[in-house]
Amino acid sequence: MAHELVAQRLNQHRACQMASLARGSYGGGGNKEKQAVANEPVRQALQELVGRHPGWGFWKYHRLRKNGVMVNHKRLWRLHRAFGLQLGKRRKSAGRPSD
Repeated sequence: MAHELVAQRLNQHRACQMASLARGSYGGGGNKEKQAVANEPVRQALQELVGRHPGWGFWKYHRLRKNGVMVNHKRLWRLHRAFGLQLGKRRKSAGRPSD
């Protein structure tokens, strides 16, 4: 109903009020496809770096920025987890007992 009101030249805010619709739910998708296309160069660069340095942790992979891939740490962390790259916690090695 809100889409029809907007088509009749009513602004989106007022149309959503009249239709008892939250403005955030007015838009209707299509964002995931755009995000997948935008993440593709970052994904390829990350996989290439992981192939060369599999033992590196997340913050070392942030070096992608030095290679010209513009990505912030939050987006990189989301992709890092999505690919299952997070290693387990580092354990202390069993050192020699002190005398």
